[in-house]
Amino acid sequence: MLASTKSNISFEDAIRDRSENTQHLDFQFGDVSFKPGKSPSISIGDSEYGLTSNSFRQIAEEMNIPVPYAKRIPDDLLAYTVNYFLKSNRSHNFAALIQDNSVRSFMKTNTPYVPTIDVFEAVKEAVGDDYDLKYTNISGTLTSFSILPSQYKESVDGSNLFGGVRVVYSDAWNVHPSIDSYIWRELCANGMINEIESKKFRVLGSSTQDVLRQVRDFSSLAIEKIPDLFENFNLLLNEQVDDYSKMLRRIVLEYKLTNKVLNRLLFWAASPDFLDTISDRKIKNMHDIVNLITYVGTHDSELTNDIRRRLLEIGGNLTLNHHDRCGSCGSTF
Repeated sequence: MLASTKSNISFEDAIRDRSENTQHLDFQFGDVSFKPGKSPSISIGDSEYGLTSNSFRQIAEEMNIPVPYAKRIPDDLLAYTVNYFLKSNRSHNFAALIQDNSVRSFMKTNTPYVPTIDVFEAVKEAVGDDYDLKYTNISGTLTSFSILPSQYKESVDGSNLFGGVRVVYSDAWNVHPSIDSYIWRELCANGMINEIESKKFRVLGSSTQDVLRQVRDFSSLAIEKIPDLFENFNLLLNEQVDDYSKMLRRIVLEYKLTNKVLNRLLFWAASPDFLDTISDRKIKNMHDIVNLITYVGTHDSELTNDIRRRLLEIGGNLTLNHHDRCGSCGSTF
């Protein structure tokens, strides 16, 4: 078994505890009053709840109040402005996720509330109980994790690969859910994503059971693609690269990435930390190029989370979509 039972239990317990201690509360703006200050709060009916930085931003944006303006103006003017818009839109429906007497997130009422623990359990139904967890993250806005069933293991170029599913989910729908095929390379602790492009995850108008059914379906589709990812990752060893800097420049151009991303790729391409993860400590084929791209996507803290995710997606795309390229300049034939 790949998993450390202790790590699995701690993550699962954390999301279970958060789900069990979250209250989903529907309300109308007419039932709400706002109080500013160092610790801003709202009252819904007779109960007062603190606002986190996330929920403060959401309530301001919902009423079309620029957040920098809301943070800058005096408290009395902020109170007047927010409460004016609340009363002016008194019949507007909204919902709050309340934990520890604070609103950790607001959400629209035309989307279902589906606790994170239920989503995690639905993924487990698709992948089984024998698994490892990587890159778990729990915040007030979203939860992400990679779940790797023990039966999906391969060795490519002397490094163990593990396949599974990568999930990004927000119980308030702060981000659209993503459930993708995922390959994790043990030697450099990096991964690649392959998106499920043939289906769209539907949220609006869906019931809780509709959402969980989609989670199971998407997780099963993600798992089905793992053997192809393993096979195609191995084939990358046969695609020679003579000049890695020109190859990277071409890929950056094709995927419309910025010069900053190119500079980070070139920086890591010469770094001993990365070179230690490839054979001969030299970039000589597309296998090494993909490992570089996903290494940067996994480890480079100077890039935004969106860009890092994009690099993991590019790694998966390059793996599955083999193009005939010039080994020197990277151009496709």
